[in-house]
Order: sequence, then C-alpha cells, then structure tokens
Amino acid sequence: MSARTARAILWFDRGSVIEAEAELRAALAEGEDTAETRAMLALCLLRSGLPEPAAQEIKSGLAKDPGCAFVHYANSYVEEAELEFVQIPFLGLSPLDGAKARACLKSIVRAVELEPDEVRFLLRLAEVQRVLFNRWREALSAAEQALALEPNHPGAAIERATALSHLRRKAEARETLASALAANPDSSGAHAGVGWALLHAGDHAKAKALFDEALRLNAVSDWAQAGALEAAKHRYRSYRVIATVKYWFIHQPVLLRLIYGLSAVVGAGALLVGIMKAFDPVVRPRLGNEGTALVMVPLMFAVILSVMFHDAIFAWLVRRQPAGQTSSAAVQRTAVSEQLGILIPGLIGATVLGLLKWRAPSSLPVLFGLLPGVWSLWLAFAKTPPGNLRLWLTAYAVLLLIIGPLTATSWREWFAAHDRMWSFVAMIAPIVPPGIVHEFAERARRQQAHDDAVAAVSREPH
Repeated sequence: MSARTARAILWFDRGSVIEAEAELRAALAEGEDTAETRAMLALCLLRSGLPEPAAQEIKSGLAKDPGCAFVHYANSYVEEAELEFVQIPFLGLSPLDGAKARACLKSIVRAVELEPDEVRFLLRLAEVQRVLFNRWREALSAAEQALALEPNHPGAAIERATALSHLRRKAEARETLASALAANPDSSGAHAGVGWALLHAGDHAKAKALFDEALRLNAVSDWAQAGALEAAKHRYRSYRVIATVKYWFIHQPVLLRLIYGLSAVVGAGALLVGIMKAFDPVVRPRLGNEGTALVMVPLMFAVILSVMFHDAIFAWLVRRQPAGQTSSAAVQRTAVSEQLGILIPGLIGATVLGLLKWRAPSSLPVLFGLLPGVWSLWLAFAKTPPGNLRLWLTAYAVLLLIIGPLTATSWREWFAAHDRMWSFVAMIAPIVPPGIVHEFAERARRQQAHDDAVAAVSREPH
C-alpha cells in the first residue's frame, strides 16, 4: 500500500471523501491501478452522491481482480444505492427489486467467503441481512462471528444488540451495549448505541446524556444526531406514548403486525365516522350540506395528517434545542417540508376541483390548462439555480400558461368526454420535458461541483 492510499483511507475514515478521492486519483495517476484502489474510489464517489461513476469503478475493479474481497464488499454498497424502496403499510420499507437486493447480499457473502476473518465484511453482512431482508437471526449470527474475532469491537456489539432487541432478548442487548461502552469509552458509536437502548427502555434523560457525549466525540455522527433528536422529542409525554406503541409494534411478528395494523385502521376509521355522525345533527342544520362538508372534511384530514406527520410536528417543536439544529434534523425537516409542500397543495387543489366540478364544471378545462405552466414555473424558480436553464424553463412555463388554457378551452368537449384518465394524461404530458431536462442538468451540476472540489483539493500542497 502506497503512502497516498494510506492517507486516502485516513481521510475516508474521517468522513473527508473529497480529500480521499484526490489522493486515490493521484495514486492512479502514479501507476497504482489496483482493484482495491478502484473499489476505494467507488466508495468515495458513492459518498459524494455519484452512484453511476461508482458503479463504473467497481466494474474496473472486478475486471482487474474478480477474486478481490474488498471489491465485492464495496460492490454491496454500490448495489444497495441502486435500490428503490417502497413503504409497505405496517411492514416498513422493502426493496422494490428483489433481484437487486439479492445481488447485494450475494456480493457481501462472496466477500466473506474470500476473507472470512475480516470483521468489517461480517458487519456489512449483518447490516444487509437486517436492513434489506429483516433477517434478524442471520444478522445476529454474523455479528457474533465478528465479536468472536474482535470481542471489543463497538460496531459488532451494536449490530448484535440491535438483532437481540428485535428478537425480544432485551436484557442481553443492554448487557452487550454496556460491555461495549465499558470497553470503548471513547467510541461515539458505543455511546449512541447505549443511548438508543435506554431510549427504548423509557429512560430518555440518561439517553440524552449519552447522545450528547456521542456527539462530543463525533459531532457528524448521523446515528448520534438522530438519537439526540429522538431524545429531545421524548420530553413530551404524548410523543413518549406514541413512540412506545411504535417500538412495541415493530417488534411483533409480521402476521401480527398486519392484524394489529389493519385493526387500528378500522378502529380509527370507525371512530372518525362516529364523531362525524355525532356532530352532523348539530352542524348540518346550521351550515347546510356544503358548509358541513367544508368543515368536516378539513377536520378529518387534519387528524389524519397529524398522525401521519407526528414526527415532523415534534421535530418542529424542538427546533430551537441543540438536538433540533443538527444536520440530521435539518434533513428531516426539509424532507417533510417537501412532502407537505406536495400534499397540502394537492388537498387544496382537490377541494377546489371538487367545488368547481359541482359549481362551475365548464371552468375545469381552463384550470387543467393552467396547471402545467404553474408547475413548470415552480420548477424554474424553486428548484433551479439562476442561469440559462432557469431562463429557458421560465420561458417554457410562460408559454404553457398562455397556450394551456387556450388549448383546454378549444378542447372543452374532449375534456368533458374524457374527464378521467385521458384528461389526466393530457394535463401532465407538458411537464415531462422540463422535468427530464432539469434532472439531467441537476446531475451534471452535481458532477461538476464534485469535480471542481476534487480538483481544488488536488492543487493544494501536501
């Protein structure tokens, strides 16, 4: 291993992936073109949010040495990055493409076969079994193999404790984490792991102290930041009740989760219907049918949204606390804000469309004609940085705002005849081109920003 590769590994372990990539590219330029170097470069690119170039580096590494365990290990991360997940009600996240998920598992299994005594490969195997397949016993087995090789490894202890907790062996899980903390007093991960265990046990005060210490040791740890935010939200009794129910629920067998989840939905629906029926005789005589709908429907959606986005609500409540000002909390708030930015206008739009269809159905085609231009205008100013692309998207949006209503008015009878699928297709078709252009431009912008950062680091004297 050259000095440059050694420095790249140190930079990578510290989270400085641009500096690590600069060292690796310099090593490649100096002739150190090995499978391990290519795999390490792939991991750097993946951390920088560039999965396509990372996949190309993995291909180069496999071509140089298909028997290199580290390349297969790195490939498991690249293949996982290509996965898309779907949120299945009551069951959690699940990969859409089972074949790709199995390919990811196959890669890390191959790495373990080639080097069965490498702790990080065993930990990665435990992680893949846990995250992609919910195979807690297999994850526990891999974690225990890693601990047998390195008894005081904090990551192995955390993986073992996580699996034990999901297998309802909570006492063993807490004992494992306590031992890991005693053996690794300077490990941020060990402190965060014990903090999560205490949080799930209901002791949020002690958990907060451990998360604070974990962040003192490693301020950029996503796991510790998430734990600190969760501990801050646990200060509210109502959130503690919700969190206790959620934690109990996810540890139930799959079949029971489905039964309990469906029962909860049916019960909540029956409760809402009962409340609406109870208030209906009081409200309807005073407000009439329209007024009753305008009052009851928003209230019903408000209750549903408060349940769906309770995490975001409590994250907003603790926003002024240190735990609510970390980068992880900011990412969560941004993600939820974007979801609400789509959901709330959608609900408002659906309400307006319903009223218009009832009161003024002839205006619907004109409204449909305006929507693509409005969306394109939002894309231009909210999602596109200043420059030529914004100008082109703005011009396209203005053109749609003019042509859309005119076209919709001319096709009024056609819209009326196809008020479902075909009118929807006609509505969204004009937004496809700017969406595609924006996506390609955004990828090119990220790639250019990344290349500029690597070039800037490469020019610095070492």
